[in-house]
Amino acid sequence: MSWRAEVRLAVGELALDVTVEGDGVPVALIGPNGSGKTTLLRTIAGAHRPDAGRVRLQDRVLFDSARRVDLPPEQRRVGYVPQGFGLFPHLSVLDNVGFGLVGRGRAERREAAAPVLEQMGIAHLAQRTPGALSGGEQQRVALARALMVDPAILLLDEPLSALDASARRAMRAHLAGYLAERGGPSVVVTHDARDVFALGAHVYVLERGRVVQQGAAAEVAAAPCNDFVAEFFFDQAG
Repeated sequence: MSWRAEVRLAVGELALDVTVEGDGVPVALIGPNGSGKTTLLRTIAGAHRPDAGRVRLQDRVLFDSARRVDLPPEQRRVGYVPQGFGLFPHLSVLDNVGFGLVGRGRAERREAAAPVLEQMGIAHLAQRTPGALSGGEQQRVALARALMVDPAILLLDEPLSALDASARRAMRAHLAGYLAERGGPSVVVTHDARDVFALGAHVYVLERGRVVQQGAAAEVAAAPCNDFVAEFFFDQAG
């Protein structure tokens, strides 16, 4: 599935002007702290309102300050998994997954969420709370919740950073298999080159709100555009 997202906006002192495209493979966003990676995801998802600019996903305008368009998150069909997964600690897994179904009663949300838990292999966790789950289990719950909105695009912000080393290796393989099977548009922010290679991702390098390099992971690693990219692949690949 081919897709294109255009984001041009101002957020405080950061000006983002980014066009990201994909065609059947995940997109990986890399870049130094403060380059705009998380801001980009949060803005597309509707979790952050920019000062000005435009956000478009394919032919759908999600935000346009000049035209006074600002779709609420529940109308954007964006599945967003923030850093640390963002699960509600007081809700059960079943209620966490069904939470995004705005306008439906609790029983209807639970009924709709149950098949998604089955799909993600976590139906046995339905009545537990996030505090009783492992990091890998929390990741699957967060993914399940993101999928409840039938997302046009899936955004994952450091999806493996909260896991320990052994869990990270296992979940990296699971996430790569899951995204390949799903096949829809996905964007992953990561600080680990092993994630990029495992996902077979197309890489976009951000610096100060701009794309400064893009390409297949092996191509970017072989001809880094700056010291950050060189160190990213040299220190972490393998």
